[in-house]
Amino acid sequence: MATNFKISTQIENQLPDFVRDEGPNLVAFLKAYYEWMETNQQATDAMKNLIVNQDIDTALSNYIEYFRREIIPSFPQEMRADKQFVMKRIKDLYRSRGAEQSYKLFFRILYNEEIEIYNPSEQILKASDGRWVTETSIRLGDPALGDTFELLGQSITGVASGATAKIERITQTSESGLLVKECFISNIAGTFRDGEVVRNSDNTVNATIYNISGPLTGITFNDAAEPGVGHQQGDSVTISGAGSTRDATGIIASIDNASGIRVAIVSGGTGYRVTPASGDASLGGVVNLSGGSGVDARFYISSISNTSTVSLSNNDIRPLANVVLSTGNTFVSLGTNTSPVSANLAAANISSQIINSLNFNDTTVGSINTISVTNFGKRYAAKPTATAIDQEVAELAIPDPGGIRGQNAVLRVDYEPGAIASINIQDSGQAFNKYRLATITNNTRSPTNATEPKEFGSGFPGITSGYNTTGFGSTFGIFQYDGKYIDTKGFLSGDMRLQDNFYYQDFSYQIESDNFIRKYRKFVNDILHPAGTKMFGHVRLQSTISAAITVSSNVQTANSTTRTFDTTENTFDSALITFDKG
Repeated sequence: MATNFKISTQIENQLPDFVRDEGPNLVAFLKAYYEWMETNQQATDAMKNLIVNQDIDTALSNYIEYFRREIIPSFPQEMRADKQFVMKRIKDLYRSRGAEQSYKLFFRILYNEEIEIYNPSEQILKASDGRWVTETSIRLGDPALGDTFELLGQSITGVASGATAKIERITQTSESGLLVKECFISNIAGTFRDGEVVRNSDNTVNATIYNISGPLTGITFNDAAEPGVGHQQGDSVTISGAGSTRDATGIIASIDNASGIRVAIVSGGTGYRVTPASGDASLGGVVNLSGGSGVDARFYISSISNTSTVSLSNNDIRPLANVVLSTGNTFVSLGTNTSPVSANLAAANISSQIINSLNFNDTTVGSINTISVTNFGKRYAAKPTATAIDQEVAELAIPDPGGIRGQNAVLRVDYEPGAIASINIQDSGQAFNKYRLATITNNTRSPTNATEPKEFGSGFPGITSGYNTTGFGSTFGIFQYDGKYIDTKGFLSGDMRLQDNFYYQDFSYQIESDNFIRKYRKFVNDILHPAGTKMFGHVRLQSTISAAITVSSNVQTANSTTRTFDTTENTFDSALITFDKG
C-alpha cells in the first residue's frame, strides 16, 4: 500500500541545532534532495508505491516492460491484443502449448487472426483404415407419454423384451399421417420386440415401436400379390409404393419355377371361334382350367386356322324353356319367359317356321392356332387340366375324326418359370405401408416368353398383364441400415497420399494463415512448437481489386436529344490465391 508520509518535511527536525544555525544552505539542499527523491517515479516514490507497482493492473507504464520480460519474454514487442490482459491470462496459453487451440489463441494475440491447423497425417493412406459403421434405429410413435425428443442421450428399455440401448440422435418424419421419430441407437443389449413400448430409466417418457410403415425390410407374396413370371435370379428391380413413398431397389434373390402356368396346344381340334373381346362364352371358344392348386390363371383363343363355316343361330331360346305350346297368340304371350328375347322369337307362334324365328347365320370356325394369356396365375404347385370348348358349336354335335367339333382340341399345361420368390433389398426407400401393394419393376429385362403370343388387354374387362408383379412390403420398427464408410482413409486411388516422412507423416502440421511463415516462425518455435514435429506454413493471400470504369458518351437519339452515361465504379474480388512454403 502506498503512503503519503514524506521525509523532506522532517529534515529540519532531524538535524542538530548548530547545523540548522550555521548551515542553512545545507538544510535547504537536503530538503530539496529529498523532495526530488519523492517526485514521481524516483527512488523514494518507487519504494513508497512498491505494492501498487507489483500489481499489473495498477503498475506504472514503465513497469509493464519488466512484467513483459519476466512473463512473455519470447513474445514480440508489438501485438494486437492488450499486453496487460495477455500477461494476466498467459497461463492459459502455456498450459495448452502444442495443442491446436494454443496456436489459434497465439495468432489471435499477435495478429488478431483466425487460423486453421491441418495435419497431413489425416490424408495418409493406411491399409484397412476405413471407418465403417452400421447404424440401427428404432422408430417410435403413438401411443406415447411425454416428449420423445427428451430421450436423446438417454438409455431406453423395452417393457416386454427388457432390451436396452442408448439413443444417439433423433429425426422426425411423417408417415401415413402420423409423426414418427426415428431414434438411432448404440450400446444395444438384448433384442427389442416389434410393436412393444420402450421407456427411459425415470419412466417419464414412453413410446411405442411403430411398424405400420417405413423403410422396406423385404417383400412378401400372398393371395393378393402377383409374383409374375419371366424373371431371373440376380435381376435388378425397383419397388414403388403409393403416395409419398420413395422407391426402393433390390436384387431378385430366388425365383419359383412352379408358380405361374401357360397352356400349350397339342392338337388344335376343329370348330372353334376366336374368343370375343367381351369374354362371353356363348359367343366364342373358351379355355377352361380345372383342378390344380393355384389361382388367377386366365387364357383365351386368340387365332384360328384351317377355317370352315357352320350355321349358327344368334337367338337364345332358353328364356322360352317353360312356354306351353298351342296357347296364346305368341310363345311369349303367357309371360312365362324368364328374360327378354329377340324380335323374331317375340313374334313366333305355333304357325312360325323355325328357320325364320331362330335366324341362322354362317359362322367361321377353325382349328385353334394360338392361345394367349391374360394372367399366368400363381402358386400352382399342382398343375390344373386345360380344356377348350366352343359351346354353341359343340351343341351341334358335328362329328369330326378327332371327336365332336368345338370340343375336340387337346391342350397341355406347362409351368411358366420365373415367378419372384424373394428379393434382397439394397436401398430400403421410405414410407412403405405394409398393408398396401407395392409394384415391382424389373430393370434388367422385360420378361418375355417367345413361344406364346401375349395379347395383353385386347379389350378384356379387368384383366392384368401376365407380367404384372406386385408384393407387400415388409416393414419393421427396428431397422438396421447397411454398413457404410464414413471417410476415405482406406480407399485406394482416393484422396489419400503415401507417407513420405517429410510432409505426409504422423508428426507434421501446417498452419494456414494470412501471414507468411517467416513472420511467425521464430515465435512459434520458441513458444509453442513441440519437439520432434515439423511445421509447415500455408499462406492465404486474398486481395480486392477496385477498378473505376468511366463510360461517357454522347448518344444521338431519334428525337435529337443528347444523353450522357454517368461514370460507374465497379469493384472486383480476386480469386483466392494460396502459396505453400515449408
